[in-house]
Order: sequence, then C-alpha cells, then structure tokens
Amino acid sequence: MQLNEKGPTNKLPPFLLIGLVVLLVGRMICLFFFKNDIAKYQAQVNWRSPAMTLAHSDRPTLYYFSTSGSGPCEQTDRAFHLPVIAGLVNEKFTPVALSSLDALQKNSPELPVVRKFRIHYVPALVLVSPAGKEIDRMIGAKEPIVMYEFLESALRGRPFPLEDD
Repeated sequence: MQLNEKGPTNKLPPFLLIGLVVLLVGRMICLFFFKNDIAKYQAQVNWRSPAMTLAHSDRPTLYYFSTSGSGPCEQTDRAFHLPVIAGLVNEKFTPVALSSLDALQKNSPELPVVRKFRIHYVPALVLVSPAGKEIDRMIGAKEPIVMYEFLESALRGRPFPLEDD
C-alpha cells in the first residue's frame, strides 16, 4: 500500500507491474515454443486388456488394478508416467490394466481375473511369472522409487520387502 497526498492507495509500484508482465509473457513463450520438449519427459505404459494378453508370453505379466476417482490410484498412475518406470514396465513386463469397478460387473470379461487374484483393495499390482504363478503383489499407493524397486526385485526373482505392509 502506498501513501500519497490523497491517502493510502492500492496501486502496484511500476517496477512490480513490469516484472509481472515480463514473467507472464516469458511463460507464454516457453509454453508455446517448448511444449513438445515438456511432453517428451513423460512416458506411457502400453497397457493391454486381459483379452489382449498373450497366453504364453516369455515375460512376467504385471496386472494393475485401479479405479477412477481414487487419490491413491491417481498417484500410482502418475508414477507410471515417469520414464524410468514406464520404460522398465514396457521393456521387461507384459502390462495389463484393469478397472476394478468395471471388472466387478456381472458380465465383465475381466471378472475372472479379479477373482483369481482376490483383489479387494486398489491400487494393486500383481506380478505373474510366464508360467502363470504369482510372484509378488503390492497393494496401495507407494512412492515411485518403491514401485521401481518392487518391479526390479520381481525381475531378480526375489519377493520385495515392504516395511509398512
């Protein structure tokens, strides 16, 4: 607030106003010219439906059970957009995504998968060997580094120790 001969005013000093304009214009320029550069730092897992999964894959299968509108599921979704995690999943696993609420519908082709793995909480990650045997599972949202270590441990054939489970 500035004081002048007429009393207090709420005018911004000119240097602050100019600074704000420069910042806004700079941000617009960056978003316009570097939009593609920002997008390349996000990755995406090539999720499949259970119907698209190859029955005799030579890679372990990663089943991801989630639902829309869930904060923990959205946190897990964001982790799967990190290049290091998306790259690992796409390269080393057969990724399969299921929406648990949709899968619980009576005629859903995904219902047998939800029942087979006894999914009661989401988000849930279930790792299955190429032979069809469950290797390990992770229930609930975790930090990206924990998810990465979980996936890496499955590739080494060791169960992942979680202190909070």
